[in-house]
Amino acid sequence: MPEGHAIHRHGRILTALFGGDAVAASSPQGRFAEGAALLDGLRAGRAHAWGKHLFWPFLSTSEQAAADGIPTVELGDPQATWLHIHLGLYGKWAFAGPGVAGLHGAGIRVSPTEDSGMRKTIDGGQDGTTRLVEAAPAGGRDGLPEDNIQVLGELATTPTTRLRLAGPEAVAQLTGPARCEILSGEEVLGVIARLGPDPIRNEEGDRQRFVAGARRRKIPAGQVVMDQAVVAGPGNIYRADCLWRTGISPLRPANKVSESRYRELWDDLVLCMGRDVDSGIIVTIPPEFQPDPIPEGDPELSRFAVYHRTGRPCVRCGAIIREELMAGRRLFWCPGCQR
Repeated sequence: MPEGHAIHRHGRILTALFGGDAVAASSPQGRFAEGAALLDGLRAGRAHAWGKHLFWPFLSTSEQAAADGIPTVELGDPQATWLHIHLGLYGKWAFAGPGVAGLHGAGIRVSPTEDSGMRKTIDGGQDGTTRLVEAAPAGGRDGLPEDNIQVLGELATTPTTRLRLAGPEAVAQLTGPARCEILSGEEVLGVIARLGPDPIRNEEGDRQRFVAGARRRKIPAGQVVMDQAVVAGPGNIYRADCLWRTGISPLRPANKVSESRYRELWDDLVLCMGRDVDSGIIVTIPPEFQPDPIPEGDPELSRFAVYHRTGRPCVRCGAIIREELMAGRRLFWCPGCQR
């Protein structure tokens, strides 16, 4: 499942490709036919992300746009028709059209066909929560696939295409999402009310809200960081490495972690996740702990401090990194310097 930084990045891509344009919407699979009919002919606004949820407003073509031509509305605006998407484990976006030529940055790679150039990610997942589709230019583009963006040569609908959107400059297709639905503004606010603060948004009062929510829990701190009702967006990588960066043991009861340490953790999530939206690559190991060259057999050390480094020495204290299951998810930590 993509972590929150990827959803914010997806929102930027969708806004760049479709913002301000009227879209033609359809559901080749048929499961979202009624929702697609509601979007058809509406103008795309600026997409919002909150944790792992995407909220995308669509408005009538008569609605006034901002100076850049893209309608900007507040989350939950009752005048908008809201598309709510949660990719879950299997959701994927694919994009095509001349507009994708202007998209750059880490995570974008070129492959001439849909099944070529696919690589396994470090955690064993398959690339592809997002694909950019265009004819491959000579030499291609460089970049790591943490954001799961690919550039391919051809895009066609499939029986699993839940939603297809077409605008003047791009086509987007969505397959396999856990949630793809039309919501009212009130329903959008209802979803957000069940979520914790998002470190990438980092709105006023969010840090204290996170601290208070975490300290009310008696479950392990490592479980709290994955609880989207406490903090929205972090997944397994940020959980592992941001706890390591702040020296907090994931096994410590959440209500036994001090307020000051939680404030430090929040600030670190803000730093790491916000930075990774721009780069498209999760890199959580501090530069001062990253060896040069990277030891053979330890490629994870180029980006992570403890994530997926079971049985290898901690770069801070030398203790051996451990792994266990916590609430059904793999947990990585250092028993020597996380307390």
